[in-house]
Amino acid sequence: MMRKIIALVLFAVIIVLLIQRPSAAQIDGGPCVISQEGVEVGAIFVPERNPDARRYNEYWYLFSNYSYPGASNPIVTEIRCGGPKFTNQRQFKKQMKTEHPDGYLIEVASHEKRSGPRASGNGHSN
Repeated sequence: MMRKIIALVLFAVIIVLLIQRPSAAQIDGGPCVISQEGVEVGAIFVPERNPDARRYNEYWYLFSNYSYPGASNPIVTEIRCGGPKFTNQRQFKKQMKTEHPDGYLIEVASHEKRSGPRASGNGHSN
């Protein structure tokens, strides 16, 4: 009987720890490459940040050959992290504009919010 109680308590502790784990951001800090059908069509730069940060920016630079995927355009799009290193977003923007003057920059301001019954008790500002 005591083993069942201990097992039940351990199970409950594991569940609580899993629920309290902070969510991960979409893309880790650093550079990423966007490819479509094996051809490089863009780049992403996410500045390094605290892993617990819930507000952060991402910088996407789409080359002129980028094609928006969708139901009417089922092109295979892939994001691979790694690639040229940038020290900051200013360097990223300058290099992308120089190498791909016909491309365009998309600045994404992200604000992650945790949903669910324990959303307000996780220690993060939502």
